[in-house]
Amino acid sequence: MPRRTEAAVEVLNGYRVPRAYYAYWREHPEIGLPLSDPAPDGSQLFEHAILTWEEGRVVAHHRPEAPGLAVPPG
Repeated sequence: MPRRTEAAVEVLNGYRVPRAYYAYWREHPEIGLPLSDPAPDGSQLFEHAILTWEEGRVVAHHRPEAPGLAVPPG
C-alpha cells in the first residue's frame, strides 16, 4: 500500500494521518483505511472507526454506520 512520510504525519490512502493514528492502524488494521484528513478537532474518520486523542493516547470509537465490526479498545 503506497504511503509517504511528511513531517509529523504519514500519508495513507491519499490522506494525512498523524503518526500516532498510523501506529494504531498498523496494530489494528480492522479499523480500515482513512476516509478523510484529520478534522479540526483532531479526530479522524476511518472506514470502521473514528480515532481521537484522549489523555495522551489514541482512542477508537466504533462507527454505528459500520455494524458488525468490533473495534478493540485503545
